[in-house]
Amino acid sequence: MRSLIIVLPSLASGLIGAIWLYFQPQVVEPRLEPRLPLGIALMLGVGTAGVLVAGAYVLERVLPSFAKASRLLQHALARFNINLVTALLLAVISGVSEEVLFRGALLNWLTTFSPGYLAVFLQAVLFAAFHPMPRWAWSYTFYTLIAGVVLGFLVTITGTLWSGVTAHILVNFHGFLEVRSHAKSGAWGISITTQQRAEDVPDDGKVTDDSNT
Repeated sequence: MRSLIIVLPSLASGLIGAIWLYFQPQVVEPRLEPRLPLGIALMLGVGTAGVLVAGAYVLERVLPSFAKASRLLQHALARFNINLVTALLLAVISGVSEEVLFRGALLNWLTTFSPGYLAVFLQAVLFAAFHPMPRWAWSYTFYTLIAGVVLGFLVTITGTLWSGVTAHILVNFHGFLEVRSHAKSGAWGISITTQQRAEDVPDDGKVTDDSNT
């Protein structure tokens, strides 16, 4: 499916993370040891997803740069005509892949030579760098950084990647559903192309077809 192009970078990162985890030397006290029952860890993942989605909802209404960055991403994704099944598939692939790399291989490696809180922050910085945005969208980059910190502590506290994977999948699934909802309602008129400048996206979220194509 053409829409799978969206998650190719995430999928590649997941493969790198899986190989990295497999060949990592065993540490004396492995960080990823279950500390909570799996059911509780998964519920914490669901709750964390709710907090992150709610945080994004608030930021879109109080920070113009965050709202504009969100619309830019949604416009770009709308070109792929995402349906419900595709949204779930994309959310699972991106959520699992990125968690394996950042909260799995990378965080596990960082904890071998740095304090836990510093390791969580460092992997979050790299996680934010993996989701580049223009300089004007600083608030979106900051949100991604905070999300990386939250997911890092979630995995560390629960001792299982499944908590982070659950939260990540739900957040991404919600995002893809938002894209699908706006595209179906025709709220944007016509989806923009990736070449369209961010400054051309109007504040009312409506896009007109200037290309006549």
